[in-house]
Amino acid sequence: MDTHKFNEQLKRFEPVDSKCMYCNTGKSQTMTDNCFIPIYKENDRTNIVVYRSVKFNKILLGISRCPQCKKIHKTTAIWTKFLGVLFGIVLSVIFLYLLFSWFRNPFVILIVLVIGVLIGVGLIIGHLIEDWFVGRRGILTKRDGAMGYGIVRGLINDGWTFDKPSA
Repeated sequence: MDTHKFNEQLKRFEPVDSKCMYCNTGKSQTMTDNCFIPIYKENDRTNIVVYRSVKFNKILLGISRCPQCKKIHKTTAIWTKFLGVLFGIVLSVIFLYLLFSWFRNPFVILIVLVIGVLIGVGLIIGHLIEDWFVGRRGILTKRDGAMGYGIVRGLINDGWTFDKPSA
């Protein structure tokens, strides 16, 4: 692997080159600037009627990233989570208004459950629009930057994935 070296102490592959894979102009200055993305490969899956389990391998793969791209990725993640929670709260307020205007005695448990679900929906929406916000800033998303390495494309072709397997 000519693009990465294995760090035995931290159990991860660290990039050798410092050229930023997200903007292709900057350079990473320290190892903390780099992005470490886990990739997974499923080894064994058990699906019995009442029991499910999955065994998998995990590799942490370092992607070179300059401080500016790190800042963009970090602030975008924070803002999209904030916008997601805000969206969930707005949906909850609208739901509560409709609930109180239609029914005079709403159930408290139902209200708490719906507020939790709507905030969760907001967080999911925030996560989905994160890639869009990063793209508007002129850099690649974390996964797209990782795909710039030939080794990552090879691992993906061999059955590895960015998504953690679940039972």
